[in-house]
Amino acid sequence: HMKTLIRTAALVVLTAACTAKPAPEKLQAVDFTKVEVKTTIGLDRKAEFTMKLRIPGWAEGRPVPGDLYSYLDPSHEDIIVTVNGVETPYENIDGYATIRRRWSDGDCIGISFPMPVREVVANDKVEADRGLVALERGPVVYCFEEVDNGKIVKAKGHDSLEDAIEAEVIISNEGSFVPEYKAELLGGVVTLSNGSLTAVPYCVWDNRGDGQMSVWLKR
Repeated sequence: HMKTLIRTAALVVLTAACTAKPAPEKLQAVDFTKVEVKTTIGLDRKAEFTMKLRIPGWAEGRPVPGDLYSYLDPSHEDIIVTVNGVETPYENIDGYATIRRRWSDGDCIGISFPMPVREVVANDKVEADRGLVALERGPVVYCFEEVDNGKIVKAKGHDSLEDAIEAEVIISNEGSFVPEYKAELLGGVVTLSNGSLTAVPYCVWDNRGDGQMSVWLKR
């Protein structure tokens, strides 16, 4: 799971000869509402150059490019960049946190992305998804499996999306979803739960026996 998150913060060096040394022991999420990525710069000598850190669209309130999907609440928290543990101003240029300064060997640069649970809706032109909502946390899309939610998602036929449209459960009226890391589940995943519904990352579904699954529920 962490590997997926780390790839979304690709480090790009534009100029100067240097190497970026990942520091795995520092790749730790302080809590499950954000993720922080750090890397240490290796240099033969001090040098001034521009460092660019990619800012993924989901961290700025856009689940995908274009308007096919959007967040019900598009607002987003600040993305924090640090150099040697000190918060550092940066310029967002074409989706990259851009910092130009004189760098030294051993400088540690970090970027912190908020990871709130968000409700995703489709463009109203997508008739099949009207009135439905999905959950996303950072870049991770979630789903509801029958093994966790029983008849809430259980299909009458073979179309779980159709059942979601007909279901009595309204996701937005069920309370806030809280992320929780479960080391024993599916090799270790962060689930979302509001006390009555539980969602797991879409990428790990269908690993606990036969059962229906739905990404979308009514709102």
